[in-house]
Amino acid sequence: HMFSPERESLGWKVLARRLTPPVRGQIIVSADSSITDIVQLQGQDVAFPGPEALVAYKFPYAQLLAKNVAAKPVFAGNMDAALTQLFNKKVVAAGVNSQLAEGFARREGKAFRVLWSSGPLHDLALMAAAKVPDKDVKAVAKAFIGMHADPKGRDILEKASQQVGLTAEAYFIASDGSEYAAYRDFFRTAPPALR
Repeated sequence: HMFSPERESLGWKVLARRLTPPVRGQIIVSADSSITDIVQLQGQDVAFPGPEALVAYKFPYAQLLAKNVAAKPVFAGNMDAALTQLFNKKVVAAGVNSQLAEGFARREGKAFRVLWSSGPLHDLALMAAAKVPDKDVKAVAKAFIGMHADPKGRDILEKASQQVGLTAEAYFIASDGSEYAAYRDFFRTAPPALR
């Protein structure tokens, strides 16, 4: 992951991020489920997109482990597949990225309840490797941060945003990486199997 200790040791630097509300890792059930607490997931099948999904798998599964809940992970392949399994009653709960779950629910006319939610997590960061010359890093950062002010750049941003259900205001802003402290904290404190 972008903020794992291994990657941090390589000197990757955050340049910018999208101006979007933070997402959250969540454990959800369908709105009609009788489950009201994550302890009820003991021994139950819980869908996740995949084992590398930090927000949708690692954050929620770490919470299950912290509560000594031995749920059975079912890796569906992607977020939509995990949510489809939940709403088709193949699993009793799902670990999700809040933004993706909300978009799926709107698009498919589904309702869910949140059993657990992480703190706020900023989404993808635009990063540069340490070996990239500083002048190039500055030029790339300037291009991305100025995209919304350029007609062609704005068109690209709008099309990309539509694909994931974001508004045109989801443009790039400068970042020093401090908004990603929750990810660094996770890698410092999570169970070793999830790091």
